[in-house]
Amino acid sequence: QMGQIRKAWRNHLGFDSDQELFTCLRSLRILAFSPSFESSRMWLNDKLELAGFKPLKESSLINQYNDLIRKLHRDGVKHFTKERLQEICEREGLWIGDSKKTTRGFRLGIRSFRRPFGDIADETDTLLCLFKHFDGRHIKENSSWDKNILPELRSFLKENIELNKPTCILLDVHSTIAFACGYYLDTKSNVDLSVIQGPLNRGDAIWNRFADTGKYDSPLWSCNEIIHHSQGKDVSVAISVTADVVEDVKLYAQKYLPDSNRTLAFNIQPRPNHSAVKGALHAWKLVEGLVHEIRERRTIKERLGQLHFFISAPNAFMFFLGQVAKNLGRITLYEYDFESNLPGAYSPSFSFPIKDKKS
Repeated sequence: QMGQIRKAWRNHLGFDSDQELFTCLRSLRILAFSPSFESSRMWLNDKLELAGFKPLKESSLINQYNDLIRKLHRDGVKHFTKERLQEICEREGLWIGDSKKTTRGFRLGIRSFRRPFGDIADETDTLLCLFKHFDGRHIKENSSWDKNILPELRSFLKENIELNKPTCILLDVHSTIAFACGYYLDTKSNVDLSVIQGPLNRGDAIWNRFADTGKYDSPLWSCNEIIHHSQGKDVSVAISVTADVVEDVKLYAQKYLPDSNRTLAFNIQPRPNHSAVKGALHAWKLVEGLVHEIRERRTIKERLGQLHFFISAPNAFMFFLGQVAKNLGRITLYEYDFESNLPGAYSPSFSFPIKDKKS
């Protein structure tokens, strides 16, 4: 039955093979949930602009595209070519041209695990896929973090980032990979960068701290100190933005980090949750405040040691933190095993600064 359906679709579209059909169908999505009207509008506007169509106005009470579809169907117009669609939309004032590389910037994507829906390959101009290093979210070889992933990441960014080209980075990756991207593209790189924060199916938010006009003057962090009774000079840093990680970090540090003298536990104010970061400028102020507090609280002895970062935060926050992390010296990052959800289920990923001369 499926073969008959594919054949009917191929004939209708004039394709000679299933592969041509699959290429066409790859861009179709059926969403198994009912998003809010606002989320739907944001998601639709992003896709409209990418395809060169006029976005819907926030103040508008009607959807011109719905009306157009109904009228065309009423008039018996059911078959379209790209040129015919563009002609109709130009006539109706809905065509603005290909804006993907102008209004939204060059779109660069990096992914390290598969989402249950959506494919960022359809949303980006160029893509680095790191699937080969992972089984789901689990790294196949622990040595791959520094040995394979970092060189691939550095090479990809070097080839695709240009000073005079505004760029949006879509990071469908482990959080420490988002940090590594920021580490390579630090604040001295002078590149016009934005980070796409949020699931593709619910409306992307393009985070650029220079374009954010919000005001965030309330207290940013609370900080507690947990002593480990070690004579070491390392410090563990628990950063809770989307979820509270303190108890897991205490357990891991006591068990696996004998040189960690203490843990500095930072909680976003008023409390960690998935909507705690309000935008790009808020994320940047959080990062600035965090780095300042860490530098102020470390002793001379601890500055000779290693920082161990355990973080639950949005990838855009991780990217911004990576951009200023060189001010903190030696850092090791840790990934949490979400699938096991076991207490203290962390494992080390990257260590900075990178030891080879190319860094």
